[in-house]
Amino acid sequence: MDLRTATPTEIDTELVRLYGEYGKVQARQQAVQKGLERHADDDPTGYWGETIGRLAEEAGRLEAQAVELREKIRPLTDEFQRRGGWTRAFLVTNANGHVHNTTACNTCFATTQFAWLPEFAGHDEAEIVEAAGETACTVCFPTAPVDVLRRKTTIELPERRAARLERERKAAEKAAKAAATGITNPDGTPLRGQWGVLKTERAAWIQIVDNLVMARHYGYFKNCMDEKLAENDRIVKALVFKTGQTEEEVLAQVEQKVTAKAKREGVYR
Repeated sequence: MDLRTATPTEIDTELVRLYGEYGKVQARQQAVQKGLERHADDDPTGYWGETIGRLAEEAGRLEAQAVELREKIRPLTDEFQRRGGWTRAFLVTNANGHVHNTTACNTCFATTQFAWLPEFAGHDEAEIVEAAGETACTVCFPTAPVDVLRRKTTIELPERRAARLERERKAAEKAAKAAATGITNPDGTPLRGQWGVLKTERAAWIQIVDNLVMARHYGYFKNCMDEKLAENDRIVKALVFKTGQTEEEVLAQVEQKVTAKAKREGVYR
């Protein structure tokens, strides 16, 4: 990256990545240091010698990684200072966290955790407030318009955005599958069969074939004849609409399926 021509977002995005790695190294350093402290009084040549040696070796390796990361971070922060700084945005990571322009806002605490939003680096504060909406900190952004502060935020944490996109992807797949296999009446209302709503084209074919096999080879009860005829009519119309075939073509397929089912059940005549 050529720092003199890199955009604030490019620089801050890299800083977010490097600080993330640095934080992981620091967390591991603390764990290793605690391990070494637990064995501070143990003989390094005795029973715990191998453990002490491993921890000491890891401590050295981690310190080398930390030094390397600090060396990578320094020129990026130097460039920020050389340019006189630029606007930044930070989102507090609790459920209803506010968006701040600094992690040193006096409304926050030493324990407050932030997510750095590099996509807003160098942007006009009005743009940040517009996106933050109701989550914009009024201390960091005292001139934020009242009407903007009433709007829902469009800013999401990366992990929440990823989770939302995954939910939307699954919903789209489900909808596409339903569109491919589903069936309704031509007006879009649910297609109702004998035992409830027929949700798939396959279910519609099965229902009308079952109805006709029962009628021709086992016989309907007279008191449900009209109901069954009306049901068959609805299913045929739905299949015509779903498949794009003519009514004659659908009925021809129905006849083929009825004959095949009757043969399978041994009632063909």
